[in-house]
Amino acid sequence: MRAISITELNQQTSRVIRDVQEGEHVEISMHGRVVARLVPATEQVTWLERKKAEGRITPPSAPDAPLPDLVAVRSGLSLDQLIDESKGDH
Repeated sequence: MRAISITELNQQTSRVIRDVQEGEHVEISMHGRVVARLVPATEQVTWLERKKAEGRITPPSAPDAPLPDLVAVRSGLSLDQLIDESKGDH
């Protein structure tokens, strides 16, 4: 991924757009901080990928770890009661 300043983007917009059309990803920075990313329109960025790129979510540290058993939620129970039930502390 190439990084350019907003000034460079303004000066070379056509070239940068052409590079992106050819598959290059470009990060745009303003005052040293990335403010945008240009990617080819044919690539679909998922919600999950976008949130990871923004640093708003963190991938699991053990991605192959088994998921915990699902607990059926019954209305009328408090969160504490549901947690105790899920642990087997009835």
